[in-house]
Amino acid sequence: MASGNDNASARAPQSGIELTDRSPIVVFVRVVYAIIMREVRTRFGSGNLGYLRALVEPVIFIAGFVLIWLALGRASPVAVPVELFFLCSISPYVAFLRTWEYTSSAIKTNAGLLMFPVVRPLDFFIARTVLEGASQLLVLFLLAIAIHGIFCEPRHLPDNLLGVLGAVTAAIVLGSSMGLITGCVVMEFPSIEVFMQLLRRGLFFSSGVFFMADGLPTILQDYLYWNPVLHVTEWFRSAYFSESDSRFLDMNYLWTCIVGMLLVGLVLERRLYRKGY
Repeated sequence: MASGNDNASARAPQSGIELTDRSPIVVFVRVVYAIIMREVRTRFGSGNLGYLRALVEPVIFIAGFVLIWLALGRASPVAVPVELFFLCSISPYVAFLRTWEYTSSAIKTNAGLLMFPVVRPLDFFIARTVLEGASQLLVLFLLAIAIHGIFCEPRHLPDNLLGVLGAVTAAIVLGSSMGLITGCVVMEFPSIEVFMQLLRRGLFFSSGVFFMADGLPTILQDYLYWNPVLHVTEWFRSAYFSESDSRFLDMNYLWTCIVGMLLVGLVLERRLYRKGY
């Protein structure tokens, strides 16, 4: 016949498992995963058309630029097919822009979930950054396979795959940092969104989507140097094909901007949290 002490000992492992399951890291992972699943259903819907749209949009974007470029009778700025040039120019910019736009509304559209004690505002930003980052990497992978299979030769394969992934990661983190700052500021000053739209348009023309920084006059390089997105684009192209070894790229400045903007966003989020959403 088992004693009371034996019964207590038998129950001890189960209690330990429960405590482990409730650790902050496990709770954080489960919350972020739940938010990601909710975002997937909200953003893409129950069918496959939402996923198809995520792929078709950049295809139309690249095809439009290629057709305009060819209609003007212009050749690729480097010794690669023009389709590959625009893939390497548009992909980092789109990764930055889509992450910025998607994360900037994270708090506003999910404020109702803050009623749950385990949910924190930063969970929304992290979940949306992970989801958008995974989407952009998948789209880039599929487009690269298609463009290489149709237009390119084996010599046009990525020269530095780790550098390509690093540039895309930098674009996503930079966009998420901008989204964190924008999301916090818009919660207090909604009218600032108009300025953000103008800023996005300005970045489109100054982020190297259709030009290479080394080919610009020095005076323009001096002004555009302060745009970190242009450094991301130059990094991506330099890593993808060795024919584009950018002298303009400054990695120290790029990562200083990323870390600085992320810290500013975290400070603004804490301030907004103390004031109440």
